[in-house]
Amino acid sequence: MAIVQALIFSLLFALMGGGFLLGLPLLLRGRLGKRGEYPHWLIPPALALGFALGFSRLFEIWAPPFPPVDSTTWIFYLLPLGALWGGFQAAKTPPRWLNLAMGLALSGLSQALVLSPLRENAGPTPWLLWSMGLALLSTALWTGLEIQAQTDGSVWQILTGTGVAAALGALLMLGHSVVLSQQALILAGLLGLVFLLGLLQRRQQDLGDWRGFWAVPLLGLGMLASGGRFFADLSPAVLLLLPALLTPLLSNSPWLAAKPLWLKRGLPLLLSILLCGLAVGGVYLSQPPDTSGGSY
Repeated sequence: MAIVQALIFSLLFALMGGGFLLGLPLLLRGRLGKRGEYPHWLIPPALALGFALGFSRLFEIWAPPFPPVDSTTWIFYLLPLGALWGGFQAAKTPPRWLNLAMGLALSGLSQALVLSPLRENAGPTPWLLWSMGLALLSTALWTGLEIQAQTDGSVWQILTGTGVAAALGALLMLGHSVVLSQQALILAGLLGLVFLLGLLQRRQQDLGDWRGFWAVPLLGLGMLASGGRFFADLSPAVLLLLPALLTPLLSNSPWLAAKPLWLKRGLPLLLSILLCGLAVGGVYLSQPPDTSGGSY
């Protein structure tokens, strides 16, 4: 019961903080220009602010000590860096080479910091190899998500991200990592809030495309997944969430592009739900959740 209560209050703090920043342009819409275009560069900072508030409420501290004692709490300090880069991406449209370089730098930094205990326990070589490998994987995923964000302005890709974050939260809970699970669910709640924001717009182009959006969610989910895999009992089934994130790209495939809109949007969403369900359901059925809970 205490775990659920902590999650609810953390979610409320996160949604209030992130929602205030997301909703502020709507309240001041008359001052945003002739067309009242939404400043989508504001979305990454709103996600980072909401997560910081939820994190602070979850741990009942304003901020973790710097440098953090627990490597998984580096997420508190790295998501603002992702927010700055995501906001810049949305506002200025940097060249592709810079996107790749910054994606690799941020992914590498985040993985190196969250996996820093490996350097002491297993040695510098395994730590470096794992950090570089996961950074490359994260950068490749980030590139795919950015292509998706720029070619498909639909809010349904945000709903897909929400489901993946919630599925990661469930897998972390099943992996006996309650605290990491709660953080993933906070991210899921914030992504859901952005999805609702997109639905509230009368035209999808009011939000422009979604470039820069994935900087905060991808860094956060990547750090939580690595922390759960190396320092808890997160199942390898988490790998099913990678293709689940990319399913909206199928909307632009030749065999779906000319199909009715309900099929073009619905089939990728259904596939994403199926992959998330297989991951969570498979782990649950093969290893029922520990009723005693976890504390990491």
